Amino acid sequence: MPLDLVTPVLSSVFNAERRRLHLRRWGVGEKSCLLLHGYGDAGHIWHHFATNYISSHRLYAIDFRGHGDSDWSPDGCYRSEDLVAEVLLVIEKLISGPVVIVGHSLGAEIALEVARTLGPNKVPAVVVVDFGPDSPDEVELQIVNNLRKYLRPFVTVEEFVDLLATDRPLVDRQLLRYFARESLRFSDRGGFTLKLDPALLDRVHSDFDSWQLFADVSVPICLVRGLGSAVLSRSVAQRLAERFPNIELVCVVRSGHGVLLDNPAGFLAATAPFLARTYNNW
Repeated sequence: MPLDLVTPVLSSVFNAERRRLHLRRWGVGEKSCLLLHGYGDAGHIWHHFATNYISSHRLYAIDFRGHGDSDWSPDGCYRSEDLVAEVLLVIEKLISGPVVIVGHSLGAEIALEVARTLGPNKVPAVVVVDFGPDSPDEVELQIVNNLRKYLRPFVTVEEFVDLLATDRPLVDRQLLRYFARESLRFSDRGGFTLKLDPALLDRVHSDFDSWQLFADVSVPICLVRGLGSAVLSRSVAQRLAERFPNIELVCVVRSGHGVLLDNPAGFLAATAPFLARTYNNW
């Protein structure tokens, strides 16, 4: 399905400080799914995934504060606990029944904490995408350095696409172009700039004990790893699956940490059986 033929419904929720949280919604089904993006991305990263479920599900994607079209924190505060609080607010306001949460990277950390907070009746399953304990410091530094490269003016969207292609060589050019268009805003000085608060570059660490997060969430977890990921190593992923019987480990070929863009079809195929079993049990 061409990316531009399915347009999500756009809306907003306001947090306790009256800061706007931007949301996308796809589908009209009764089965709810909440999608949480990774560090430096935004809710549009889920577009390909979400449009494959629009006939049977209602899917929501949040732009975390400081990302995408959500407001920036005025004091540069981007703690995990603040993101968790805002996700809990969105669920309270918009999702009355149970909801499966799918999170990538930072979004997976938030998903696990939300699941731990709300319990299995509200969150019956979680999909954790390329996130786990013991991520190497040098890998996190590389992610930050890539974002730092993007925080400059671009004369055209295609200029940003060219830069992205050097860092995401596995991603289809059409998909990169969609990602670039959604990631940029027009600057009043001319050209385009990234929709990202530069203060986020100081927020690269996890605020939770990742091993404990996995230990405390007893519902079924689908742990998705990009086969070439440097963030979630094969050994750590296997240790998680061996230690916790509720974890189902699946790997996506031809992908690294950016599984959703590197191999969208592979990600769909890897998660579809787990989601089908989860929703069939409702």
